[in-house]
Amino acid sequence: MTTNHDHMDTSDSSSESDNSYSSSSDEDVDPELQESSSHAKRKARRAKEKARNEKRKISKIAESRPLPHPASALSSSVTHFVKFMMGLESSKSPLPPPPTKDEVSTWSNNIENRKSDITQQLSSAEHGSQPSDTTTKDNTANSNFLRNERLQKIRNEGLAPVSYTAAPEILSCVGVSSQTKQMVDKEFQRKGFSRVTFEWSAKSLSASGWNTATALILIENWSNWYKTQPQNLNDLKEDIQGIIERWLRTMRTVYKQQSKLRNTSDTDSPEGAPGQSMNTDQPGESVPQVPRHVLARHRKERKKISEHRYLAAKKLFPKNTNFAILFKDWRSVSDYEDNHDLTSPRIRVIPRWRSQTFTDVAHQLDVAAVKLQKSTQKRTNLTNLFLRGNSKDESEDADKPMEPLKKLPEDCYRKDYFDKLPVLDRRNLKVKDPIKLSDFLESLKKLTVAGYMNTDEPGATNPGATNSNMNTA
Repeated sequence: MTTNHDHMDTSDSSSESDNSYSSSSDEDVDPELQESSSHAKRKARRAKEKARNEKRKISKIAESRPLPHPASALSSSVTHFVKFMMGLESSKSPLPPPPTKDEVSTWSNNIENRKSDITQQLSSAEHGSQPSDTTTKDNTANSNFLRNERLQKIRNEGLAPVSYTAAPEILSCVGVSSQTKQMVDKEFQRKGFSRVTFEWSAKSLSASGWNTATALILIENWSNWYKTQPQNLNDLKEDIQGIIERWLRTMRTVYKQQSKLRNTSDTDSPEGAPGQSMNTDQPGESVPQVPRHVLARHRKERKKISEHRYLAAKKLFPKNTNFAILFKDWRSVSDYEDNHDLTSPRIRVIPRWRSQTFTDVAHQLDVAAVKLQKSTQKRTNLTNLFLRGNSKDESEDADKPMEPLKKLPEDCYRKDYFDKLPVLDRRNLKVKDPIKLSDFLESLKKLTVAGYMNTDEPGATNPGATNSNMNTA
């Protein structure tokens, strides 16, 4: 026993000695050696992460297919769809401003804001109807019933959407309808966006959450629209997101150039000069005057409408050049206001000098011009060009009134407008004899309105037969 006891003491002593040595050894480790070891580990981790990233890039390149050429029909279809949703009529159209910080915040917190709105409505309702004693089962059940009833009411009525500004409608060269644009605008609004735009300075699509979400919505809606077109549906297998990302890289350069031109223009012009936009953080805030590019776009569309009306008049009444010439000048065409209501097209602004009959004839020529188109695509494009919502007369105190055209027949002018003009102004117009516009209107309706006073029916009259100047094709 004595021997074993001695052996145990020796073992314990040895263990304590080892622990003491180990502790002493840890304290004697060189700090520089420890730092060197940590640095080596960090370096190894970075190298490993770099290798993983490179492997992902190689896999992405290997799995990807080449993008269609920028000028290909598919690429053009995608980019034109995107530009149509932003109201970009041509390559020279100014890009819409990027989203402000408030807009990005509203979008990114959309769900949380909606939850907060629901909670606030519930709290407000409960505060007004909460029973004084909630300890009994009856009162608890009543409280739950009222809460569920309020939730159902909120669900039925819906929550107020974010404030949304739709881009103005333009003539689509790919045949996208106004209804499609309205559906896209509603989806953007439903998902918390205030308008369709991009963060143009972002280096890549993935570098901006706003850009990624915007692109995905546009891609989904373009795909749905593309399926309705007589196109090869295998195109949908292409890298549509890559097409948009490539386009955005080009637009980043365009945005820089436009920003430089804007800054130069702001430096050269006094603040608030007519036709110049104010430099604000909120989109759409500007001086009261309509921006020059908007006026230019309106003028361009009015010229297109004038041309189609003139060609239709020549086609239908080839021997009545005096009638067709009335529509050759684009200033005879109504102007319009861009309507930000998602469910309504643009508002027609009728020149205050133009007679009601002249207006009716012009609109009936629009119907005829559409019917004269040989293809469905052209008819759709022309319908979109002519599309207007409500109409209103031009205001008497308009900043830039639509001046009356000279040397028109008397029945082209509104009588009350003409009578109020000073004598010298009336003389300046050099008004010609009436051309019997009402007869032309009747003939147009017979040509364009199904069953309208059918001349084949007994007793039907034909104004063209009583007017030697009226000849239809």
